[in-house]
Amino acid sequence: MGQKRIYRWLSSIDLTKNTAVLAKARMLLLDTLACAVAGFREPEVHSMSTLLMALSSGTIRWPGQPVSLSAIDTAFVGTVAACWHEACEGLEKAHGRPGLHAVPAAVALGLAGNHTLGDVLTAIVRGYELGARAGVALPIKPGMHVDGTWGCLAAATATASILDTSLETAVNIAASQFPVSLQRPLFTGSTARNTFAAQGVNHGIRSAFSALANITAPDDAIEESSRVALDLHGPLNWDNSDDFFILDGYLKTYAGARHVHYGASCAVDWRQRNLEVKLESLTGITLHTYPEALRYCGNRAPKTALQAQFSLSYAVAHAMARGSLGPEAYRTDALEDQTIQYLEELVCIEISSDIKSRGARLTVHCDDKKSFTRVNSIPGDPDKPLDMEEVADKARTFTIPSVGKKTTKNLIDFVLKCDLSTPFQL
Repeated sequence: MGQKRIYRWLSSIDLTKNTAVLAKARMLLLDTLACAVAGFREPEVHSMSTLLMALSSGTIRWPGQPVSLSAIDTAFVGTVAACWHEACEGLEKAHGRPGLHAVPAAVALGLAGNHTLGDVLTAIVRGYELGARAGVALPIKPGMHVDGTWGCLAAATATASILDTSLETAVNIAASQFPVSLQRPLFTGSTARNTFAAQGVNHGIRSAFSALANITAPDDAIEESSRVALDLHGPLNWDNSDDFFILDGYLKTYAGARHVHYGASCAVDWRQRNLEVKLESLTGITLHTYPEALRYCGNRAPKTALQAQFSLSYAVAHAMARGSLGPEAYRTDALEDQTIQYLEELVCIEISSDIKSRGARLTVHCDDKKSFTRVNSIPGDPDKPLDMEEVADKARTFTIPSVGKKTTKNLIDFVLKCDLSTPFQL
């Protein structure tokens, strides 16, 4: 029961007194919304939205969402959409994405009631901070996927903040029925994985409503669930400090798993400096990377979008062939592109002992010549945080194809510039 103090601290958060946290929360909100707008273009997400309308038509709609739904179903499909291209945020120390769970819950409930932009941003920060600490304290078991586990606690916190009910009770109710999700879909390319976080968000929302209805839960629910579900024994490594973990979270410039971005960045850099080289003349590509990248992203010759999003070799090939790695990288025309397939076959992946944390080195062979590119960090890393204009640029790229320039501009201006007292409307 070491979390008591953190609930008092979360309840005391005042974004007007911390400009850095407020700025990061604004960027996280905009980035997640933009990722969702792009995700709603995919047929599976579009179909899910329209199918849910038959069960729960409502008045709540994210930008780009094809139909209006109830708040809880809007949160569900918004979460699926936001993670569809694997372009949303993450926190390295938590090995997961607390924002992916906090933002959809706060947005959907914020739209459903008489709430302000400040209410929603505060809920996001509270949910993120609780979820981040849970991610550090609750390492998952081998074979589990992180998206469908402790993220429900972030969603419960964000929702409880919006509802102005007990954060602690909401979290303990969610923890009393700690969910499990599998790593397996990543390797089979099954898009069931894209529903994991959404299930966690809905679980968190319903837990917060249960708290509002005066349903109770044991104070030690997190400790007990860590023992029963995760086989963790002994005191949890729970951080009760006033440090804002959200400031350490990263936002992405590329789509796909974060681990593939270092190699992709090398490939983009190499291509920009070697435009005269015909890709068909290359005879070998060696990517040097770190162990965790290969462990999670070792898929070869991917046949599905999800397999490609977790493929180091595909990211290098696509980035080298097309100079980017956006949502378009995971569509059928890209997956079946013969040049990309040829380059992907050439890629040899090696673990390098001189890459201690994150980073990549690329060696490109052309006949008897070699050229090299290395990156130690990429935009969005702690030493290269994205600023508001960079996040806005990404939002434009992701949203304009769906909702047009005017709606995109209004969305960016609202999230990044409006006063916290402004009614929350998208």
